[in-house]
Amino acid sequence: MPEAWPGCPSWELPPEPETEINPELQAKVAGLQAILERGIQFNQRLRANQSFRNPHIYDKLVEFLDLDEFGTNFPKSWYDPSAFPSAIRGSRLTEAQKAAAKAKAAAQATNPRSNITFVSAQAPSEIASSAIKRVMSSIENSAPLTKYPESRRRKTKWDLPPSAS
Repeated sequence: MPEAWPGCPSWELPPEPETEINPELQAKVAGLQAILERGIQFNQRLRANQSFRNPHIYDKLVEFLDLDEFGTNFPKSWYDPSAFPSAIRGSRLTEAQKAAAKAKAAAQATNPRSNITFVSAQAPSEIASSAIKRVMSSIENSAPLTKYPESRRRKTKWDLPPSAS
């Protein structure tokens, strides 16, 4: 048996009630039990429901039902959620993340390397001719492609003169 809680004499189940059970409540519980026996699970049906796939449904439900997200059913003497600092709440964390992102964006905006300068393009014929000149000059001025002398190199089909056929 678990230890007694201060102010609560026993953790045991209460005794069976002496009064008549509400027939509406009994029918409702019997209906839920029948659904469970058929293998239908409430949480799976809820997850499969298209309406609940909205990522912002929690915020909307809290607002619509006017719920206290940090509330409790325990007496304040047992558990007081307002006693925790506000810095540990998700809303404060979100605010801190947004402020950090804003500061990072401002730092990036002042960085001169983030700017892109555009230059006007040359005519296609000028680009092609300048590219050809650069390639040809690098070929003419380059060293041989191999470190072996011509006599030691193995001949390939590309080295042979074209056959007259």
